[in-house]
Amino acid sequence: MSRARSVLFVDDYEMLRQIYVEILSTAGYRMMEAADCQECMAEVSRETPDLILLDIMMKPVDGWETLRQIRSNPGTREVPVIMVSGKAILPSEVTAYGPLIDGFMRKPLLNAVLLSTIRDFFTWFDDLNDRCRKARFRGVDEDLVTAYASLCRQERSIGIMYNLIRREYDTPGDQMTSDIIGEAMEKIEELAHGISERISEYEPLITSPA
Repeated sequence: MSRARSVLFVDDYEMLRQIYVEILSTAGYRMMEAADCQECMAEVSRETPDLILLDIMMKPVDGWETLRQIRSNPGTREVPVIMVSGKAILPSEVTAYGPLIDGFMRKPLLNAVLLSTIRDFFTWFDDLNDRCRKARFRGVDEDLVTAYASLCRQERSIGIMYNLIRREYDTPGDQMTSDIIGEAMEKIEELAHGISERISEYEPLITSPA
């Protein structure tokens, strides 16, 4: 029997945190929780979770700064992080933080959306790890495998955030706003294209049976 996945839910709104922790616990996940950045870092120092769900709008330290601390800690640098927020995501946040996360969910979260998002992520992540494991077994250079895995995670998260923004800003507005958003989206597209090109370079080495 496989072990239950551990999920750390970080949110400073206690009632909401309790609701989501209960939903995920009932679904079979082994839950950890934290109310702020300090508690989050204390939790991950005790046990490394399989996934962190991290709210953005927290005080006194927001989710983006908490993310920086997670990524700067050698013990948690590679832990998957999905951001959760009720605020609209900004194009600048995609280019700044998209490469550092593994997904984004908008509040309020329907139970089905919460559960399917986590389930789909673990399915995708397990497949990525399996490809990397097989590549290592064949003797592919560790640095190349690590870079490939990181790029795949970046491609997925940036794609998710890009699609969210397209929905957020796909409404008529003044020309100046449209131009600014258009320029920002072009930067995201350039970033995503560069990542995809690098993945394409690594793919034959990772997936080749020889």
